[in-house]
Amino acid sequence: MSSGTGSPAKAILYAFLVNTGIACAKLAAAIYTSSGSMLAEAIHSMADSGNQVLLYIGLRGAERPADANHPMGYGKLGMTPGITIETAVDHINRLEARIKAEHPTVGWCFIEPDNKD
Repeated sequence: MSSGTGSPAKAILYAFLVNTGIACAKLAAAIYTSSGSMLAEAIHSMADSGNQVLLYIGLRGAERPADANHPMGYGKLGMTPGITIETAVDHINRLEARIKAEHPTVGWCFIEPDNKD
């Protein structure tokens, strides 16, 4: 087992590169196969890449040294990306729930209901 001395910035960079590569591969597969589910997966992987960018911004901000305005430092700034992501996901979920309540047949996947009499 390693001693855990790796760089968090390197881990974020590697995760960003891998997620971006996965997103490109999924997007190419979605275009080639015209698959809606593969397109959704590509968008999900792109969102993961965006998450890595926010994590890196938070990491860099949290590493700033203490100053007169922040005598305890900026360490808590590292939590800002997580809070931002959680808030965005919450808003998206609420919007989707409202759309589905107003229009039950509309959502991420349109399914025509059976009207058998």
